[in-house]
Amino acid sequence: MDTTLVLTAILAIITFLISELYIKKQLGIKPKRVSKERKKIYTVIDSGLTLLAFGAILFGFLYFETKTTQILPVAFILLAKTLLRGVEEFNTDKPSKAYYHHFLWSVFTVMLIVILWIG
Repeated sequence: MDTTLVLTAILAIITFLISELYIKKQLGIKPKRVSKERKKIYTVIDSGLTLLAFGAILFGFLYFETKTTQILPVAFILLAKTLLRGVEEFNTDKPSKAYYHHFLWSVFTVMLIVILWIG
């Protein structure tokens, strides 16, 4: 079995357990859904990143040879989307601390990028 895949799976499971068991259950911080009253700037940036992700997927599979070079651009875009959501929740609803979930998953994405880059 591929080491990169095993490391990614282990990392995802650990991150999920931290999010669900520690942040959600122990600290009592629930993740929030994106509200319909989002500021326009966050909606525009989020939509742009989504379109960029689709373009990166298409471009990656058409022009890059290895799986790592196909996935890395999408991972960076997902990192940007997750950070955007965390910053948005931090700026708009700081007392709920729901941004903890997004920042945790941002750390996961950074570690995933490092694993893909190295492995």
